[in-house]
Amino acid sequence: MPKRLQLRPFHRGERVLLQAKLCDRKLPAWAMHRYQIISLVRKGYSPFKAAHLIGCSAKAAYLWLERFNASGFTGFEQSSHPEGRPSELSRCDLNLLYHIAQKRPTDVGLPFTQWSMTKLHAYLVKQRRFPKVSPEWLRRLLHRAKISWQRTKTWKQSHDPQFKAKKSVFWHCMPNDRNVGSSSVTINLVRWNYAPLRARAGHAIGIRNEIVQPIRANAGSNSCMAFMMCIPTAWSVVCANTK
Repeated sequence: MPKRLQLRPFHRGERVLLQAKLCDRKLPAWAMHRYQIISLVRKGYSPFKAAHLIGCSAKAAYLWLERFNASGFTGFEQSSHPEGRPSELSRCDLNLLYHIAQKRPTDVGLPFTQWSMTKLHAYLVKQRRFPKVSPEWLRRLLHRAKISWQRTKTWKQSHDPQFKAKKSVFWHCMPNDRNVGSSSVTINLVRWNYAPLRARAGHAIGIRNEIVQPIRANAGSNSCMAFMMCIPTAWSVVCANTK
């Protein structure tokens, strides 16, 4: 059981410094806890009770109480681990992660064709003895290495043994790009005939018996535009024949 410690009397300026630090909202939580331990012990709480109220361990409360008795508030705002927590992953582990993530699951003997973060994590931990880190941490490591997931943009693989033969026959029946291009140019460069307007009964109009100007499609127009321009002329011819 930890021994009971007594808080030494405050020196000059320590009480004012403690009150200022307790009101400082810019301090990190771990530094604030150290000042709160001294404040609660000064109010009459035991180090164990103070640790329970703050939410830290009793060992930490006794440690900082001893340091205050020895050197005051010196070192209260210095981190215990300035370089951070030591990484659980070595360079070999990271290289293995990058290597497997850039492969297809079928290349390592798995029955599916796409990785997910959960599947990648399960494979590395069970099959490659990878350290047990979370899938979210794997995603961050891959993001740092600029490795991102890409959606499948190709057809799914077929298990039909005659798939390649059927595929070749299908594409052989389709028109190639050269034929499609020539037919498009032929449609775009066609010249439409003149379509005279027929006289109609009723009020006189200013454009009676005038000749409709031809509509010509340039090489930059597409076949769809040429077809749309052809509709008014074809419709007038049909109306003339009906009359």
